[in-house]
Amino acid sequence: MKQGASAAERDLAALRLVGMPAFVLEVDGRVRLATEAAAQLLGLHCSQIEGRSFTSLHDTASAEQVEKWLERCVSGPGGPVECLVQMRLPEAGRLSARHQACPVAGEGGQLVLVQTARVEAAPTPVLDESSAGAMSLLLPRSAFERQLRALLADPVRSTSCLLQVDVDHFKVLTDRLGSAAGQAVVEFVARTLIDELPSHLVVARGGIETFLVFLRDTALADAERIAHSFCRAIRGTGPTWNHEALHTSVSIGIIEFQPRITSAAEALYAVDTAVRQAHESGGNAVRCYQWDDSIIIRTTQAFNELPRLQRAINTGSFVLYFQPIRNLTGPPGPAAGELLIRMVDETGALRGPGTFLPVAERYSLTAAIDRFTLRAALAWLAANARMTERIGYISINLGGQTLCDPAACDWFEKQVRAYPASGAKLCFEITETALIRNLAPVRGFLGRMATLGCRFALDDFGTGFSSLGYLQSLPVDFVKIDGAFVRGCDEDPRARTLLAAINDLCHMLGKQTIAEFAEKPEILDVLRDIGVDCAQGFAVSHPFPLDGLPAWLLQSDGVAPQSAPIRLRSLG
Repeated sequence: MKQGASAAERDLAALRLVGMPAFVLEVDGRVRLATEAAAQLLGLHCSQIEGRSFTSLHDTASAEQVEKWLERCVSGPGGPVECLVQMRLPEAGRLSARHQACPVAGEGGQLVLVQTARVEAAPTPVLDESSAGAMSLLLPRSAFERQLRALLADPVRSTSCLLQVDVDHFKVLTDRLGSAAGQAVVEFVARTLIDELPSHLVVARGGIETFLVFLRDTALADAERIAHSFCRAIRGTGPTWNHEALHTSVSIGIIEFQPRITSAAEALYAVDTAVRQAHESGGNAVRCYQWDDSIIIRTTQAFNELPRLQRAINTGSFVLYFQPIRNLTGPPGPAAGELLIRMVDETGALRGPGTFLPVAERYSLTAAIDRFTLRAALAWLAANARMTERIGYISINLGGQTLCDPAACDWFEKQVRAYPASGAKLCFEITETALIRNLAPVRGFLGRMATLGCRFALDDFGTGFSSLGYLQSLPVDFVKIDGAFVRGCDEDPRARTLLAAINDLCHMLGKQTIAEFAEKPEILDVLRDIGVDCAQGFAVSHPFPLDGLPAWLLQSDGVAPQSAPIRLRSLG
């Protein structure tokens, strides 16, 4: 962002960055800025929108409603407000839309940020009558796994293969058109699977957008030919949804059963790894599980990490490290930092989170790790009560599995209530991905914990950008800008512009920003110049054991010692 850029220019850069239909309004309702996506939605150019009254973009019946809605937004308590309207299109057309607005600070006074989304009238997908019925012909996953275990238990195995078929870009589809449209595509793929594949094959539902196919007495080359044939059959076709053809493709992973595969869990893990690689190659692809592939070798090692992780959970063999977060825009203030977890293996060596958290996520063990972290943090705060006045907050990462488990949320609330003075010292970090996938339970959890004084940070911000409504409507105090936008900002002007736009966007919505992976002093200089509130990374401090926090707090300059990072054992 160039020096001296006006607030309007910064606002527009931020909104363009998100690539969504949005408007910035003056308090009198005049459109100050419109994104290209908003103009395209209305079939206009930005120049035909900016400067006009926002109500003039709506039909006569909606104009009065929009005017009252804007008055409520400007004079209300500051939260987001929504309304359903009809917007004008060229040649007397109409567009059903949902507006969500919230007041934001602007140069010279208050502005109003409006997000707009098309609203479809609950259409019915145009499907072959047998498409929905195809789902009833699929084997349940539990029954499929029983057949798989029986095969693996047979001492005389025929040559057989396992396919996993995933619908490509399923989340993008459901985000854009809703879950019903996604279900229409899933039913269409199920029908095509049954029609295209040989009748003797066993087809099962593996997940929301996933199918499993058991190819008995089939060699790997033949399984690969079948998979490619199915990709060709499905590609580009699909059901019609609200007069729009839903172009469809799938990614397929394949494994050939070998003696080294001894359990159904291992086979399913391997085929899932193969299909993930097919997705990563761009989708509409087939990937075979290759035992000599370095990626697969690491995956197999990760699978072998499961017993070690289970032992660590059962025995509490974890330690916590603290990585400070430095304030860049004012006095140092109370100390803040993020808790980072390490696992202690059977030899006493420390293992970094990259070696066990993916396994924990795969096998639904992250909630147990989150519980350990909260217990340890509360115990530390209770044991160091005289030091807590020097602490602003301690951040704890929470996974989606914890946030979606009502029992886990109850447990978290109970634990924090048992330490009343600790609530104000806790900040829970939630990734943008976990938030998008679990909005309703996350909203409930944040509301409950906010009553106890806890704060919240949205982690990895910038990797999703599905909606600004999350920042508008949830009690998020901090936004942690993903390191992908921070690295290189001291050398690449484009990276600096992008980082500045994200920072301005967050400030527009009243959130403080924290830049992750600030690894060089030069990066800190850029962050200060841009106006990022806080930074975290090696240029601030390497992580150090939580037990060393009291000594760090007592240092007069509040700067952590720059000790060499702990070397962690990694897989591969």
